[in-house]
Amino acid sequence: MTYYYLASLGATLGHCWPLYANFRGGKAVSALAGMVVATSWFLSIFGMVFFVILKNKKFVSLSSIIASSTVVLAALAMFLTDYFVPGSFNFGMWGNGKLFLVGWDYFATILIITIILIFRHHENIKRLARNEENKVRWIK
Repeated sequence: MTYYYLASLGATLGHCWPLYANFRGGKAVSALAGMVVATSWFLSIFGMVFFVILKNKKFVSLSSIIASSTVVLAALAMFLTDYFVPGSFNFGMWGNGKLFLVGWDYFATILIITIILIFRHHENIKRLARNEENKVRWIK
């Protein structure tokens, strides 16, 4: 299972710092979303926080940071629950624990990607603090 998670980290690094674009890439949101959707339907539900925050606050960066933090907390809860009651959270993973498992490596991967995501949003965080961040206009 660890190979899947290492591949997710590789995809995140390639997304954020692509060789072909002079190391100027994305902010890891799609990489985290792709990993979560591909591994756990349960965590995907927590990722929907993105749309709730976006609808209410109109800031994509804020929505991304809050949603990723929510997914990290949910993954931590899944890991701790599964640690103390083994096999209890395999239902939340695709394949009911036969394809992906809730383990320290799964939680650590999500945590690392989220740290990268927050780091990549540091300019957005500064603009949010100064109330200068642009809002989306296409959501009413």
